[in-house]
Amino acid sequence: MTRIGIVTGLKFEAAILKRVCRGARVEAPIIRCAAGRADTAERAALDMLDDGVGALVSFGIAGALDPSLAAGTLLLPERITTTDGTTHPTDHDWCGRLMSAQASHAPVSTAMLVSVAEPAASAAAKRTLAEATGAGAVDMESWSVANIASSRNVPFLAVRAVADEAEQGLPRAALVAMQPDGSISIGRILAALLRAPWQTGALVRLGQNNKRAKITLARVAQRGLPRFEFD
Repeated sequence: MTRIGIVTGLKFEAAILKRVCRGARVEAPIIRCAAGRADTAERAALDMLDDGVGALVSFGIAGALDPSLAAGTLLLPERITTTDGTTHPTDHDWCGRLMSAQASHAPVSTAMLVSVAEPAASAAAKRTLAEATGAGAVDMESWSVANIASSRNVPFLAVRAVADEAEQGLPRAALVAMQPDGSISIGRILAALLRAPWQTGALVRLGQNNKRAKITLARVAQRGLPRFEFD
């Protein structure tokens, strides 16, 4: 059996995986949180490979660039790119098996995913990014993990769920909430809302869409973990 290593961007994403792994009858994956940092994601992937994993996964939420991708859509991208056009494929067979297992439970997209250093925080920024790259969704860690997988010649899979839609901006209260360890600070959110209460509506909508994404991630983890059907 090939043990997998999974990199998440946020602590709640790792927590979803860990809940599902409890009581698993086969060897659970190694899980690391990169806190939204490409360099941390790269280091985590290297460390897990050195610890003996034979395949890598990037797991978590993403932002839609394609307006047809609704919150909660499962993303199993066939390729991961950067803004400079450097692209890595995901493992075709592995992606196909997981997509077949999940297709009846949530909308699934194989659109290309672009990884960026800073959040695409506005609808205008998302449109620009989509036009420049041709990607359907955006995150901050997947390319770094894919790059390490390619350099070590091991299979790679990205499993993402849409949390913010293409025409949905990210309120500042959400942007300032992430802490260096990948956790979300409720205190920072409340402080930002006190200074700018007009963000409340956008934050509520984001919370509702994040809930849809979490449900998708939990479902795919329950059906796919601990190996994501990797053989």
